[in-house]
Amino acid sequence: PKLIDIKQVYRSSNRDNLMYAFDFAEKHYGITKLIDPEDVDSDEPDEKSILLYISHLYKACPIVPVHPYHEQHNKIHREGELLYEYTTLSTDVMQWIRQKMDYLNRKIKFQTFEQFRTFEDNFQKMKHTELPKYHRLFYRLKSIDAEFEILQSNESLQPDIHSLNLAWNKLEVTLTQTEIDLQHYEKLERDLDSIERDITNIEIKSKPFDTHYINEIQIKLEQMINHFHTLSLPDEQTRMVLERINQLNFRIDIHLISSPIVASSSPLHQIENILNSCIQGCS
Repeated sequence: PKLIDIKQVYRSSNRDNLMYAFDFAEKHYGITKLIDPEDVDSDEPDEKSILLYISHLYKACPIVPVHPYHEQHNKIHREGELLYEYTTLSTDVMQWIRQKMDYLNRKIKFQTFEQFRTFEDNFQKMKHTELPKYHRLFYRLKSIDAEFEILQSNESLQPDIHSLNLAWNKLEVTLTQTEIDLQHYEKLERDLDSIERDITNIEIKSKPFDTHYINEIQIKLEQMINHFHTLSLPDEQTRMVLERINQLNFRIDIHLISSPIVASSSPLHQIENILNSCIQGCS
C-alpha cells in the first residue's frame, strides 16, 4: 500500500498499469523487462514471453510475504475458537463439580447398609469413570488458558483458570475425605457384625459364662465407640450406629446380670447384701 497508489491504478489504463508493474518489478526486484505491455494487452498475447516473465517472478519472489491484516485476521479467528471452546468446556466442568459436591456433602448419604453399598458403588463409578473424563477436560482448559497468554489477547476467559483450580482442588479434597470415611464405616460395620455373631453364639450355645470373653467384647465395643466419634458421618448415620452398639451392650448386660457368678460379685448384689444385713440387725 505504501508503494502503489491504488487510486491511480483504477484511473489508469491497462497498458499504463502493465508498464508501471514492469518498471516496479525491475526497480525493486531486479527483474528484467522481457516483454512490453502490448505483448500482454492484445487479442493474441505472447504466451511464451508471459510464461518466461512469470518464471523470473517466481525466482525473485519464491515466498509471498503474509499480509499483516491476514495475520491479524487469523489471530482474531483463533481467539474466537478458543473462547467458544473454553466457555463450553468450563460450563460443563463447573456444572459437574457442583453436582458432585452437592452429592458428596449431602447431610444424609445412606441410612442402611444396603444404601451404603449403593452410595459406595456410585462413589467408585464417579472416581474411576467420571473423574478421569473431566480431568482431561480440565487439562484442556489449562492448555487453552496458556495459549491465550501466548496470543496476548485483550479478551478474558470466564470463569478464570484460578477459580477452576480452586473448585477442582476442593473436589479432590472432598473425594479423598469421603473415601476415608467410607473405608472406616465399612470396617466399623464388619467389626459390629463380628461382635454380634460372637454374642449370638453365646446365646445359642448357652455354655458356661466366660466373663473374660465378655469383657473382651465390651472393651472392643468401647474402642469402637471412641473410634466412631472420629468419623465425620452425618447425624442420622451416627445415631443408627450408636443405637446398634447400645443394643449389643444391652445384650451383654443381660448375660452379666443373669450369670450367678457375675451377679454375686456385682455392685448391685453387694448393695443388696448390705441392705439385707441392716434389716436383719434391726430386727
